[in-house]
Amino acid sequence: MKRIDERLSEYLDEKTLDVFAKHQVAIARKTLKMSDAGAKIMGGMNKEEARAVLKKYGLKEEVLTEGLGPIFLKQEGPNFTKIYVSGKTLWFSYETLVAFSDGSKTYATSEKFSNTTSRQMGTIDVDVWLGDDDFLTLARKKL
Repeated sequence: MKRIDERLSEYLDEKTLDVFAKHQVAIARKTLKMSDAGAKIMGGMNKEEARAVLKKYGLKEEVLTEGLGPIFLKQEGPNFTKIYVSGKTLWFSYETLVAFSDGSKTYATSEKFSNTTSRQMGTIDVDVWLGDDDFLTLARKKL
C-alpha cells in the first residue's frame, strides 16, 4: 500500500493552495500518519477532522479512507451507517443495505422506506437507481 503522502500528492495539487491551506493540509497529513493515540496526545485536529480538511480541498472520501485498514465505519445519522470495505462503500439504513459504491459508480435501491431513510438517502450522490431485486442481485455480484 502506498504511503499517505504519495497517495495524497496524486490527487492534491498543493501549488494551487494559499499559505493557510498548505499549513492545514500539512497538519492533516501528519495527523493521518499518527496512531489514534498519538493524534489524541498531540492535540489539535483528530483524524476525522484531518479527513474533512483534505476533503475540503478536493480529495474524494475513497482516497482518504483507503489506508484505514479493511473496514471503516461512519455513523451518518440516526440508524444510517456508511461502511468502507476494501475500496467499496456501503450505506445501511437500520440493518438494510440501501446503497453501495464499487469505486466507479454508486448504486441505490429505488425501494421506498420511511421518510427518514428517504431523506438520508438524499445525501448520497447516486449514479444508478435500481429496483429492489435488481439492486440486491447487483450488490451480490459486485460485493
